[in-house]
Amino acid sequence: MLRGGLVSEIFISYRRADSGAVAGRLYADLQHAYGEAAVFMDTSSIAPGAVWPKRLEEALAQAKVVLVVMGPQWIRAANEWGERLIDQENDWVRREVESALPQDPSRTRVELYREYRFKTFRDAIAFMNEVAPGCDIAIHHPRWENVWRHVRVFLTTWDIGHRISDRDVQLAKYFDSAYQDFAGADPPG
Repeated sequence: MLRGGLVSEIFISYRRADSGAVAGRLYADLQHAYGEAAVFMDTSSIAPGAVWPKRLEEALAQAKVVLVVMGPQWIRAANEWGERLIDQENDWVRREVESALPQDPSRTRVELYREYRFKTFRDAIAFMNEVAPGCDIAIHHPRWENVWRHVRVFLTTWDIGHRISDRDVQLAKYFDSAYQDFAGADPPG
């Protein structure tokens, strides 16, 4: 964040074991869109030899946006004694999330994210066409994008304040199931 005296406006919070790869792709995409200095990710933005906790705290304090990337094991991540990390006051991810929570919770936007990879661009488009009728049946339409062989889906319910609803969870399960059944899908990874 403070590399070269520049201040990053976007801070990416994630658990390495749970969502490190997705956070890395998000970091690259945001850098491409907003410039390298605009995005902070600990493994890429803290210079060797820097005081790590201090840089993290500075980055959090100065960021205008904090994106919390939560994968399937984010909440279940545990220490060597089986205690959930998020329940520990010294857990860095917990500290990042707590410092990012606004005074006005209605300003917080939460999305359930899915990314699916395919062998070809045509497979990605075919998958979108295959699952679109399910969105109509559920009367729930996510924001999604297709970039070459990837389909990214962002699920949130607008009319309850950008929160994740049961419809979002059910639609994510529907997409996951359809992806597993899709003949052109690469194995998840």
